[in-house]
Order: sequence, then C-alpha cells, then structure tokens
Amino acid sequence: VYNSTDRDGLARRVSTELRERGFAVLTAANDPLIDLRRVSGVAEVRYGKAGSRQAELVRRQVPGARLYLDRRRADRAVDLALGAGYKRLATPAELAKGRQGITAGAAGAAGARTAPAC
Repeated sequence: VYNSTDRDGLARRVSTELRERGFAVLTAANDPLIDLRRVSGVAEVRYGKAGSRQAELVRRQVPGARLYLDRRRADRAVDLALGAGYKRLATPAELAKGRQGITAGAAGAAGARTAPAC
C-alpha cells in the first residue's frame, strides 16, 4: 500500500485495515512512483496480467479506485496507491452488494482463497 498524498501515516493506517480484512500486505510506504505516475482521484490499483483477479479484489475494497494494468509486471502482487481523494475503505454493506463472496478469506478457513498480496 502506497501513500501518494501528503497525509502522514495514510498507507500504514490503510494497510492495517486491509490486514484486518484478511489481505497480505507486504509494504506500507510513500509511493515510489509519485514523480513518474501521479495518482489523481481516490486510488490506483496497479497490477500485471497475472494479478488481474487480485487487482479486482483490492479495487472493490476502495470505492472509486481505478485499475492500472502494467504490462511489464509478471507477478500476481498488486500495488494500491492512495490518492488525495481517498476517504475510506468500502463498508461491509457495500462489499456485500457487489461481491457475492469476493473478499479475502481468512488464512486456513475452509474453502477460503489465498489472500491477495498488496
């Protein structure tokens, strides 16, 4: 999870919330691409072709987030870059409306899918 804003601790706070939802968060830091790729709006979910399913799972967690396919990436990891328009993660009710079972499963739960890394 990357912070593309001037709000201190934003990536860390969102990372904690995503972990609580069962996501495997690998890092929380300032956006390393901030000078190359400015995030306008709420957030940008960056991913490679192999991570398209994971990217969609992450996108649903952030109302208004946009997907960005990086054709050079070969892994399934996903980057969530938070923009100035970020306010909050989706509520459980919002997720329930559009998901039909699409949330990160808790590790070891019966039938749970592997949590996407972001």
